[in-house]
Amino acid sequence: MAKRGGLECNALNTTIGGRLLKPANTAAICHSNQPTYHLELCKTTLWTNASTYADHPLGIMNPNWSEDSCLPGPQYPCSSAGFPLYVINATCSGDVAKGVSFAREHNVRLNVKGSGHDYLGRSTAPNSLSIWTKHVRSIEFHDAFQRKQCSACDVLPAVTLGAGEDWDEIYAAANQRNRTLVGRTGDTIGLGGYLTGGGHSHLSAMYGLAADQVLKMDMVLADGEMVTANEAKNMELFWAMRGESGIMGYSYVAPAYPYNGTLVGGYIGGLPIPNGTVERLKEAVAFLEDYITTIPDVRTLFVPVQYLGLYAWYLVDKNVGPIGKSNAIGNRLLDRKALSNFTALRAAMKKATPSGSISNLTLVARSRL
Repeated sequence: MAKRGGLECNALNTTIGGRLLKPANTAAICHSNQPTYHLELCKTTLWTNASTYADHPLGIMNPNWSEDSCLPGPQYPCSSAGFPLYVINATCSGDVAKGVSFAREHNVRLNVKGSGHDYLGRSTAPNSLSIWTKHVRSIEFHDAFQRKQCSACDVLPAVTLGAGEDWDEIYAAANQRNRTLVGRTGDTIGLGGYLTGGGHSHLSAMYGLAADQVLKMDMVLADGEMVTANEAKNMELFWAMRGESGIMGYSYVAPAYPYNGTLVGGYIGGLPIPNGTVERLKEAVAFLEDYITTIPDVRTLFVPVQYLGLYAWYLVDKNVGPIGKSNAIGNRLLDRKALSNFTALRAAMKKATPSGSISNLTLVARSRL
């Protein structure tokens, strides 16, 4: 991207209505060698708040994916080496298509960023042209959605969402209609990356992954063509997109489930059970509580609470995990025998964890409700 001439970038900027940005890094305000240096602003910025990064065209939640090239605090180095050079502030499908076409025609590395939450580092790429989809936004509910070119498909309540929508807006709009979606608990997490990454949800035990909910999607292919995919049209693309792909989606349709029941949660809201009671939740986790008490120096904080619906729980317990710190996800499935040898397990975790870092284990168990 560094080799692209000014005339080419000016031409791209004109075709997308002046929305081509050349922003400084998020933390550049903390460094005197950067043009946006502002020490007071650096001191007052909430560097562990997800919105700080989601609302910035180059912001990413975990700086290790930019090789720590610009960290907040004047004691750290700062350069643009780990970030895109230009950003398209996309607001519609046309902006996305023009960005993809420009990158292809000029052999430019292309990056896509929604909110910057990608734990595999795909929200940023050095020396690239980035398409920022945060402002590709729309929410449209359908009382009886019929997929085009699919007359045999079921008609059901659904909602069309832009790739840049976040769950604060989505859940609030659905709650007004006594409906909900299979979605994330993080308020700043964008829709596009969440769906194409699989879409794990607290409602997955009832309805499955969010990616499996998608009824139709509009997308931009690598050649810049805008297409629609569902179960009857562009079926290969439809199945490829539902879980993991490098294709750019900008609009998705998913079911809007009726939901106005109660919900209970425990472990600081980390275990929500739809249409449950506190008594049933206590009964369901009793085996887990008993099991954990056998682990040396480990305790749980189980606080069962009953909420008037999923949205009430979301407003209290929404979270997005570690922000502003290096983070990566690994996958090692451990059987019951491995989990029973606490001494060996602790030693293995300590060996695998870099000095000054924290490793988290996620326990996956079948619900007894």
